[in-house]
Amino acid sequence: MNTSGWIRGHIAHNSPNDRFIRFLVNTISKEFDYKFKLDITPDTYNITMGKYKVKIEISKAKALQLTGPYALDKYILDSLKEQGLEFSQHRSQYIRYCYGLIENV
Repeated sequence: MNTSGWIRGHIAHNSPNDRFIRFLVNTISKEFDYKFKLDITPDTYNITMGKYKVKIEISKAKALQLTGPYALDKYILDSLKEQGLEFSQHRSQYIRYCYGLIENV
């Protein structure tokens, strides 16, 4: 999956949090070929992808979104990995961006 750090930075900076979380969960679900379900409560995002579940407070998601264009993705990916989803940090350009492993050309 190709991605552009510059475009993602723009999306992260200019998107409302609910729209951004939907965008990135959709991106992760395409990367791993999982359908996702996103439930939003007043305080929490609840993400389900297959047997994996990620719960993140909305305030934490907002803070991560402001930290960097891929910080929230990395948080979700780390949570999925802790639950047993196996993947290499070099799997794709997108995953390398999430983990800061971008090749300088």
